[in-house]
Amino acid sequence: MKKRILSLFLALGLSVSLLTTGALAAEDGLSNFKSVNTYTTGTFTDVPADTWYTSNVKTAYEMDLMKGTSGTAFSPDGNITVGSTIALACRLHSIYNTGAANFVQGDPWYQVYVDYAVKNGIISQGQFTDYNAVATRRQFAAILARALPAEALEAKNTVDDGMIPDVAAGSDNYNDIYLLYRAGILTGSDSKGTFQPETTITRSSVAAIVSRMANPALRQNISLTYVNLTGLTLTGLSLEAGKTGAISVQTAPSNATVKSLTWSSSDASVASVSNGTVTAHKAGTATITAVADNGVSGSCTVTVTAAPVAVSSVTLNQTTMTLDVGKTGTLTATVQPADAVNKNITWTSSNTAVATVWSGTVTAVAPGTVTITASTPNGKSASCTVTVKKPASSGYQSYSRFAGVPDFGLVMGTYAMDSTYDPSDNSGGFFYSYTSIKNAGHGEDFAERYDAALVASGFRYMDSFVNDDGGTTLIYTNGTYFVMMGASVAGGVPGILIVVTP
Repeated sequence: MKKRILSLFLALGLSVSLLTTGALAAEDGLSNFKSVNTYTTGTFTDVPADTWYTSNVKTAYEMDLMKGTSGTAFSPDGNITVGSTIALACRLHSIYNTGAANFVQGDPWYQVYVDYAVKNGIISQGQFTDYNAVATRRQFAAILARALPAEALEAKNTVDDGMIPDVAAGSDNYNDIYLLYRAGILTGSDSKGTFQPETTITRSSVAAIVSRMANPALRQNISLTYVNLTGLTLTGLSLEAGKTGAISVQTAPSNATVKSLTWSSSDASVASVSNGTVTAHKAGTATITAVADNGVSGSCTVTVTAAPVAVSSVTLNQTTMTLDVGKTGTLTATVQPADAVNKNITWTSSNTAVATVWSGTVTAVAPGTVTITASTPNGKSASCTVTVKKPASSGYQSYSRFAGVPDFGLVMGTYAMDSTYDPSDNSGGFFYSYTSIKNAGHGEDFAERYDAALVASGFRYMDSFVNDDGGTTLIYTNGTYFVMMGASVAGGVPGILIVVTP
């Protein structure tokens, strides 16, 4: 019995001794990393003083672990090659074990590091064939994990197996990557610890990693622990056919570990699902189900409604039209199919100086050719080519000073109107005043008759305004002259004032 107790104490003592020796060895080796270079702001012109990686570059440079890509540049966004990664690992290994990193480069430059790395078990003979290739993050981790002994990479974090999302169990360098995560050397690219093993790594990130290896105080805290999933809640959707939508998923507990979800639809002809995104196909309902890797599942209903009927075509009652100046024509648009949801029509003219359009009514303005287009909100359209011509002679006698402008006195004289003709010059235009006394038996109003004469002569109505005495003045144009027609009083006799200006 006494021998057994003694043996137990001896075994315990040996274990404690081994642990203490390992810890002391690690402490001694890590203490070899000292500042041997001086770094000041501006040592590298491409490393600002206030970036997340500035202090890491400083540490890596001062400890003689990394140098610049030139005398003044560090190239923080540049990548690192396989050969440079091996060189880093050799420097870490040599400083840890001897306190210095004295390597004499030959031809090729990396051969001295490759030989040292093979000799010291950092890499194996023939493990790499292209030392100038850019290193992936997986390759970088595999090389760096062997630069220091296990006791110098003591675990400080809880990282359960299988919890790094993109590092599958049994994949290359699985143990190396997990070793560096648990030691606080690597932390991943997001809150889930995603490693992105096949991507490249920047020199700024390399500086952070080698600094943590050399100085345990810089190592990071991270926890990737497995939390058992007990429930899944999916939120349903209502979609129009042809649309897509994402299913909202809630887990119980909220921080549960979900490595994967397998999605399915009860009727893929109504709604199909891929990675939680639903595509609606036709009216109906479908049950969408998600099953987690531990077998817990959840479901929801997706309701699909028929897509609104879109306009397929637009046609016009005329594809060509000919109008005299001042005349109007009507275009009618027909939209197909008849049950289309949005059949609104927008009318446009390619040249409003030739012809304008409003709700299908085309007004000829000046001689020329113009395209009138009817368009729907979904881009369907139809067009009509409108030719505007100068009207033939209207048969109305013009003012002698203004060819094409009907002489009001002569026009109204046709209907036995009593007129007084009184031309007078005023600012380049001419004022013509007439009495508005009608003969008995004639019901036509002078303004209506003269309006008809103007339109027949190629004029179009433009605008109107109220005079100081409350009367209304109408304005017409034919593109060459302006004609204003309004009420007036001359010598106590009520009348009409016609003003013609170029």
